[in-house]
Amino acid sequence: MALFAEAENTVRALPAPPSGALDAILLLQIVAMPLLATPPLQFRILELPGFKAANLVAALALLAFLAGGSCLRKADAIHRRALTAFGIYLALLTLSFFRSLPNVSRFHAIYPETYQAGAAEYWQSYYVVPVLFTFSFTYVLLRMRNRRGLKQTISAISLSVFIMSCSVIAVMMSHPAAILDMDPLRHATNALTERLLGMHYNAVGTLYMVTAPLLVYMALRRGSVWALNLAVAVVAVLLLKSRTGIFVFAGISVLTLLALGRAKALVALAPLVVGGALAVLGKVLIGLVSMGFTKSGISTYALLSGNIDLCPSFGKGTGDLGSPHCRMVQ
Repeated sequence: MALFAEAENTVRALPAPPSGALDAILLLQIVAMPLLATPPLQFRILELPGFKAANLVAALALLAFLAGGSCLRKADAIHRRALTAFGIYLALLTLSFFRSLPNVSRFHAIYPETYQAGAAEYWQSYYVVPVLFTFSFTYVLLRMRNRRGLKQTISAISLSVFIMSCSVIAVMMSHPAAILDMDPLRHATNALTERLLGMHYNAVGTLYMVTAPLLVYMALRRGSVWALNLAVAVVAVLLLKSRTGIFVFAGISVLTLLALGRAKALVALAPLVVGGALAVLGKVLIGLVSMGFTKSGISTYALLSGNIDLCPSFGKGTGDLGSPHCRMVQ
């Protein structure tokens, strides 16, 4: 509770920059962020490297920020720290990228669908795009760091998660066989999320891990539709069947409730959530968790990383080496 209060007090005294079209563009980028990997936004508008709708959204936000002149104002402590953090990231990315350049042909030979043979597309996909999107975190912080901007940003993130949750639920409910599939590698689930959402189901689950504190905070402090947003996110996380996503999302949500001094709410909600999950997906969830139980007791490795043993490239199991899951765990 003290941590959230301190954060609110920190931004309360900061001067609010004038609102307008710039804020709207930045908030639009935040709302669209989880959907940028979907096929419609990854569609190449022109036959040129980088001319995809997702990249143009990020570029538009950057140009609007530069045109607004916010980056030219006198740098304070937050400004300097944000730019320093981005500079460190940029230096590490540049070093790693240049070390990878001699291996582009090898990457393409092993994963032709993921890595293109051309050097221009490799530069664009694995250097320019990461820099563009990572820098957006920096200038959104610089622009939206006052009390009003902080509320708008958290609301935009919550809205983007709601859109993603609805998309996940729609995708999974349209293929009920994938929901009840007991395949330990969850090929059916992954095929759906990669084809329709552009991401591995674990990558989708990661979005819920990092936004869990905000979803819980908004549900408790703002209530109404934001409480519904948290409920829809819980359903989406369960349907993804990512063990790591489920456990980390649940753990962070519990810690957030405790940090906000809502232990009573935790005691009241936990039985409802667990009971509802078991009632709808009991057999599937028990099957996922059962991998963690071995003859010697409960194994966290088997529970969270046991699928690695199903990939033959690790010297164990009989999994398909070419499967999306095996490609990911490598």
